Amino acid sequence: MRREDIVAEARTWIGTPFQHAQSCKGKGADCVGLCIGTFKALGGIAPGWFPAPYSQQWHVHKNEELLVNTVAAFGFIEKPVGQRELGDLLFFQFGRVCSHVGIYVGDNQMVHAYFSLHRAVQQPLTGDMGARLRRVMQAPWVN
Repeated sequence: MRREDIVAEARTWIGTPFQHAQSCKGKGADCVGLCIGTFKALGGIAPGWFPAPYSQQWHVHKNEELLVNTVAAFGFIEKPVGQRELGDLLFFQFGRVCSHVGIYVGDNQMVHAYFSLHRAVQQPLTGDMGARLRRVMQAPWVN
């Protein structure tokens, strides 16, 4: 799988309405669903795999890095934040743990589904989002 393919697929999700715990391009997705859908489309995640149910506020009162640990279980490799490359997953801290994820698309921008914007967008890593960036992970099957 090429990095450019990840970016191209992620961009096809732009405009998808935000819908918690969903992963259906054009119909509804949250940040996790957008990433799952992107990697499923490229064959990196089995078509029938879905995460265990989670509440919208799971990150507020928990100390477990559930999102990061789930991604690590797929073999994603953590790397320094400053070494992000096309197609890497970016993790943002809201609450006590990393609870938001997007896909790096280059030029200091990401594609993500964001509750407050009500849809999937491409957005720069500046302001509040840039300040909340905590981790970067690369898929093990990326060339």
